[in-house]
Amino acid sequence: MDIEHLIAEFAVRTLGEVRIGDFTLPITNTAAAEAAGALAMFLLLRWMAGGVGVVPSRRGLVLEMLVAFVRWIVQSNARAEAMRGFSWFFALFCFVLAGNLVGLVPAAFAPHAQIVTTGALAIGVFAVVLGILFARHRWRFVHLFAPRGVPLWMLPLVVPIEAISFLARPITLALRLFANMTAGHMVLGVIAALSLAAPWWLAWLPSGFGIVQIGMEIAICVLQAYIFTVLACVYVNDALAGGH
Repeated sequence: MDIEHLIAEFAVRTLGEVRIGDFTLPITNTAAAEAAGALAMFLLLRWMAGGVGVVPSRRGLVLEMLVAFVRWIVQSNARAEAMRGFSWFFALFCFVLAGNLVGLVPAAFAPHAQIVTTGALAIGVFAVVLGILFARHRWRFVHLFAPRGVPLWMLPLVVPIEAISFLARPITLALRLFANMTAGHMVLGVIAALSLAAPWWLAWLPSGFGIVQIGMEIAICVLQAYIFTVLACVYVNDALAGGH
C-alpha cells in the first residue's frame, strides 16, 4: 500500500442520485457515512432512553451520564442563559462524535476527514452565533468590532483585526477537527500497510501498535467532539455577552 492508495481512501465518490423535479442530488460516500453515523447514534440514544426511569438500568445510567457531561460542558463555558439551547449543544456533541467514530468502522468512510464536512459543521455553529448577535443587536452588532475604550486613532487598526479574528473562527473550528481526523486515519492506514507487508513472524508488532492506535483514536474522537462543543459554547457565550 503506497501513498496513493492511502490518499484514495479519502476520495469522495458518488454512490447514487436522487431526482427532485429538475434537480439531481448526488449521494456521496461522505453523505452516506455521515447519515449512517447520525442514524446509529439516534438509535443508540433511543435504546438507552428506554432504560431511564425511577430506577434506571445500566443503559439509562450511561445516557444520564452523557447528558450530565454535556450539561457540564455548557455550564462551564457559557452563561446560564445558554442552557436554553442545551438540546442543540447535546445534538451537536452527539452528531460530531458519531461522525468521528463511524470512520473507525472497517471499510467505512471517514466523513470528518473531509474539510467540506467539518466546514459545514463550523458554518452551522457560526450561523447560530450570527443569529444570536443579529437578534440582539440587529445590524448594530458590527459596532462590536470596535471595543469600548479604544482610542479613535487606533480604530483603523483594531477594527480589521477584530473582524478577521471573528471571521476566522469557523475556519479554525473546521480545520482543527479535519486535521485530527485525517491524521489519525492516515496513521491507521500506514500501520495496516506495515502489517500486510511485514513477514508472518514480525506482523504481530505493527498489528499490536494498530490495536493501541485504535484505542487512542476512539479517545481522540471523544476529545475532538468535546473540543468542538466547548468552542461552540465559547462562541455562543461571546454572542450572548455582546461579542466581547
